[in-house]
Parts: sequence; C-alpha cells; structure tokens
Amino acid sequence: MSFNDVFEDHWAYPYINYMASVTTLNNTPIIQGVGGGNFSPNSNTTVAQFCKMAILAADIDGEQYDNWSESNPLGWSKNYMDFAIDNDFVVLELASGQTNYSYYQNTFITREHAFDITWRAFNHNGCRRLNNIMRDHPHPQPDSIDRFKDVESITPKYLNSFSELVKYRVVAGFTEVELGPDKNITRAQICTILYRILEVSDRYIVTGDVINARPDASTNNKEIGILFAGDIITVNSSREISYNSTENRTWVSVYFSSGTAWVAAEYIRPEKIKNPSPQQTQPGGGDGVVYANNSYNDTNWLSDKQVESNAEYIYRFLRVEEGWSKIAIIGLLGNINYESHFNPGVWQYDQNGPKVNEGGYGIVQWTPFTKFLYWAKLDNAAANVMATNNPKELMDLQLRFLVASCQPGGGEWITAGLTTNKNLHSPGDPDYITYTPVIMSYQSYINRETGSITPENMAYVFHAHYERSHDTLKTIEDYRAVPARKWYNYFVNWQ
Repeated sequence: MSFNDVFEDHWAYPYINYMASVTTLNNTPIIQGVGGGNFSPNSNTTVAQFCKMAILAADIDGEQYDNWSESNPLGWSKNYMDFAIDNDFVVLELASGQTNYSYYQNTFITREHAFDITWRAFNHNGCRRLNNIMRDHPHPQPDSIDRFKDVESITPKYLNSFSELVKYRVVAGFTEVELGPDKNITRAQICTILYRILEVSDRYIVTGDVINARPDASTNNKEIGILFAGDIITVNSSREISYNSTENRTWVSVYFSSGTAWVAAEYIRPEKIKNPSPQQTQPGGGDGVVYANNSYNDTNWLSDKQVESNAEYIYRFLRVEEGWSKIAIIGLLGNINYESHFNPGVWQYDQNGPKVNEGGYGIVQWTPFTKFLYWAKLDNAAANVMATNNPKELMDLQLRFLVASCQPGGGEWITAGLTTNKNLHSPGDPDYITYTPVIMSYQSYINRETGSITPENMAYVFHAHYERSHDTLKTIEDYRAVPARKWYNYFVNWQ
C-alpha cells in the first residue's frame, strides 16, 4: 500500500506501509489513511484515536470492532475509550466542565501516555499477539532508559511502561539523547512503534542450525519438516503457544508449507527490523568519511584510520539500509580486509603490476572487473575519477551491487560446489570444491544471529558462497577468518 504524501525516502516509509496493510483477526484495519490517498504522517493523534489503534494492534479477543461505531450513539470513540478504561489501559479524568469523552477526541496524546497505553494493551490477557515471546526472548542487547538526559521528566505513573519499551528497543528516543515524553506523538511515529512490536510478535528468525517442525507441541511425534538457521517464519493467525510441562519447553505454532507446525521457542528469535534507526549504530574510531585511491600495488594502501572509517561506513550501510545482522557484516569485513584492505578504488595486481584488463576490482575484487563496472555503467577511467573525486558514491555503488548480486538470479551467491568437510576442500581442482562450516542461503546469511556462529566461521561462509578464491584453508584462516575476529572485537559494542 502506498500514499501520495509518503515517499520512499521518508524515514518511516517501511513502517507506515506495513501498518497500513495489517488487520486484526476480524480483518479490521489498524491504521488507515486520512482520505484522498494521503496518510498525513506528521499529524498528531488524539487520545481517542490512539486508544483505538492500540486496541486493534493488540487484537484484544472478544470484541466485534466493526460494529462499535454503529452500536453507540456517541460514535466510535466512546466504544474504544470505555474499553480502554474498563481494561486499565488508560486512566482518564474528565476535564472541568466535561460530561463525556468527547474532550479526548480533540486532545492530542503525548509520547509517554501513548507508550503506557501500548504496554498495557500488549500485556492484556486477551491480547492475541504473541507478546510473551518478547519477554521470554529479550533483545540480545537491551537498551536502558537511564542513558537519556530527560528521563527524570517522565511522569512517574508512565515510567515503568516507558522503560520497558526502551529496554526492548521498541522506543529508540525522540533524539539520540532525549526521550521527549511530553511531546505529542505523530502518526508516523505511532506506525514505527507498533511495527516494531508486531514484528517482535509475529515474525521470527530460526537460530538453531537445523530444527524440526512438529505436528504438535511435543517431540513425541515424527517431524513433518525441517527449518534452517536464518529461515524467517511467521506465527500463524491464531498466535497459539503451548507449554509442555513434561519437556519443560514452550512451543510456538507457525506457518509451515501449506499448513501449520510447531517449533520449540528456544530455537527462534524475533526478526530484526529492516531499516533500523541510525541511532542503533555507534560512533567509532573513524571520522565518517569514505576513502579511496587508485591503488595498483601494496605501497599505496589506506591508512589505519582510513580503513576504520571505511569499515564503519560499510557496517552502517549494511546494518541500516539493508538490515544485515551484525555477525553477517563481520564475516564480510574479514574478507574485505584481505581482498582490498577496504579500498573501493583498488585494482587487482600481481608481481607484474596491475591486471586492469582481466583482474578484479573493488572492495571484494569482483573478477573480472567488468562484473561491477558494467552494472555501474562505468569504464576504467570513470571509476578512477570517481575514486578520486567521490569515493562515497563509489562505495555506495559497490555495496548496492554486492547486495544485488547476492539476490536470486544475481549470480554471485552460490550453494553448489560446497562442502562442510575440510578434508574435501580442493582449491587446485578444476572442479573447485570449497569448505564452509554451514551451507546457507543469502537470506540465512544476512539474518544469522550473533552468538550462534563464530566470526571466523562467518568469514569462511562468505568466502565459500561469494568469494571462492581458490585459497588454501590456511590462507583463508590467516587472512580472512583471523581479521574477522579483529573486526568483531572492533564493533563489539555496536548494535
């Protein structure tokens, strides 16, 4: 779904379009446009409007939302306000001289008030979103409300809810250092908050290498299929969970093939949000500039600070723009460290000099160089000029090509000719077979969770599926896997 006033470069574009497309189990829309094909993303929201959004987003059981506007002479707001008050989502006191809830139809809701209603709605017993998985499997790097300088300005009765949503990284802050609790919340901001909760509730990534999908919540019956690390699964529409006391295990019902299946909750985690906020990355030793030079030999490498700056830029680009997991980026960085030393302008060379007519080019040394240049519509001279005059544009082009070439049909991410047996690695064989600890699809690779595989092994995985350099295992270990560990340590405190 798209709107006339929400363009692709709008910071909340993916969140708005997602929220405008989801419904309750009764197919009631959660958030709609304002008419005329518009969404009005920067408009504020009234208390009554937000109560409706929160109740529908939490999909509270037992209510026929579609009939509410017709059943109450005071209109839809009275229904939702009464329901919110009766279920302790909100405690409201009528303003002086007010005799009904029409006051809240015209009063804009603040951020702290909206977050409190949200937290209460999604923790209601009737909530049909699978919010308990968020509590059972907390964010691997929970945030703290104490890092914000205006935390003391939060109204005490809203502090707990605000703190919980910050901890789960549902709320990232009004700015990098401010929460803005008393500021009004916009429609775009609401879409972002609810999107993050619904994604936590409904979409998961498999973290075990291989897990079984069962016909019921038990290991007693034979599996009906298998799932692999990195696979994305969706909780089925009934949001069922089941605790097996004999096994001391929680099971989750998910969509599988043409029907449903059950998987053990400890082997899945909430899927990471596509297009996370830039606030989720942190500054490092680089200076934020992209560097390049037309390097033909190892006497013209980038300095250590330039390398760090380029590595940070690559990290931010893939994390923020493409939603790669942290460990996926680390595996790539280990390979870039050897291929180009992070110089997007580097041409392949050997003892006889540059191989500009047959060799590789760029951060991962695409070979032949024409793979990238033809895609980017550049010739050799234009690439050299761009490296000198606009290295950031050159880096952006190469990162976009990297992602595009990994897609199905892109031709560069392969799973054939791979082995998980080190003894079968044969770099000198014409029918080259290369070692990888795990065979992965591209989606499995970029969604792999930090902690489920070592940085060294992710460097091996990227090399096998993308680089295929004919290097020996010793060379891969020394020049790709070991640097991956170095970059893992460098980015250890980054999100």
